[in-house]
Amino acid sequence: MPAQVKYASLPLPLIMNGKVLDKNLEQISQTRFWLKNQIQYQGLKHFKEVELCTVDHRGKMYIVTGE
Repeated sequence: MPAQVKYASLPLPLIMNGKVLDKNLEQISQTRFWLKNQIQYQGLKHFKEVELCTVDHRGKMYIVTGE
């Protein structure tokens, strides 16, 4: 019997190449202020420092910097 696979949506990009994707923020009912706090918690000061920021269906964020 095959293992059951539970569907989970793909991660939603919030920042790409330093630019905030406002429509995607709206989809998760969040603001730029919330997003700024999330990246500052990771030690970053500006959106432009972020190459990619995504959030998954569980709310886990993944951030890639331009370093």
